[in-house]
Amino acid sequence: MKKHLLTSITICLTLAACATPAPTAVPPTSVPPTVTAAPPTNPLIPPLSPTATSVPPSPASNLLVSDLTPKQGKGAAPQGATGSGPWATRLMLAASKDGLTFTRTNVVISDQAGVPNALVDKEGRARLYYIDFGNGNIIATAIQKSATEWVLRKVIVNGLPKGSDAVDPTVVLLSDGKYRLYYMQGEIGKKPTIYSAISNDGITFTKEEGERYNPSDVYDPIVLQTKDGWLLWTGADGKHSAKSKDGLKFEATGEFKIDGKIFMTWATVAIPDKGYRVYGNLMGPGSTPGIASAFSVDGVKWTLEPGTRLPLQGADPKLEKNAPPDHGMALLKDGTYLMAYLAGIP
Repeated sequence: MKKHLLTSITICLTLAACATPAPTAVPPTSVPPTVTAAPPTNPLIPPLSPTATSVPPSPASNLLVSDLTPKQGKGAAPQGATGSGPWATRLMLAASKDGLTFTRTNVVISDQAGVPNALVDKEGRARLYYIDFGNGNIIATAIQKSATEWVLRKVIVNGLPKGSDAVDPTVVLLSDGKYRLYYMQGEIGKKPTIYSAISNDGITFTKEEGERYNPSDVYDPIVLQTKDGWLLWTGADGKHSAKSKDGLKFEATGEFKIDGKIFMTWATVAIPDKGYRVYGNLMGPGSTPGIASAFSVDGVKWTLEPGTRLPLQGADPKLEKNAPPDHGMALLKDGTYLMAYLAGIP
């Protein structure tokens, strides 16, 4: 699903049913209040981790103060746009104890959203990065403040050249505690290219020099650090993969295939002391719809895992219409797998 040029919160880790309508839109203000939990009949912010309440706030910044209000319902498609896009999709959550069988929570994170990415930050909080089309096609993040509270923040990237928006975010936590954002931008006079930016807090980034990857056509970069270096996957449709020793200069490795079929990677997870898992969808005739996964001990040889991680069956038609394959994944501190996935707005 190509979204790159146009492109709260509830999860029940007990996996109990918690279906609710999307929250009512609130007129945006310059600094809206922190998103808080609503009554049980209409929850907005559920617990993500039972240990999250022990995470102290950052005293030196306004990291945990919201400056975004999520939209509700479909937005207007840009002039000339065809097909589905972030104006017509919503971000939802699912959870799993083994990374293989996920249960929907039936709760909306944000409407008019796309290209989700998830990680655990240096304080142990879960973060979701995504495109907030409803608030201006910007990169946004939802940060876990406590077990029942999240904040929504606009992500800033300084030093961008003139061109299209910086979109398709993938953020990784580096060993020195900094955050690196990989993103796509169409600079004036150049084809869309993958770049990167660096940040201390994961909110305000500064563009790093040079290009990370520049094939013929590119969008939705996904990056994984392994013990031997860095791996990158990017569209269109699993056509491109690359590797790097430092996470900055990537060399093409061709189509990413598993069992002879092209695999479009949308999310990755490093599993401590075990290996790595990629999530995505197989391309081509005979491929099973829904999110698939593959496992690797070394990040080189991948084995397709049987079954579907989040099948199309079982979705609430009042909340989900179709299921674009794009999603993000994070392995939380308590061992729970958090999936942030896209769904069409009915």
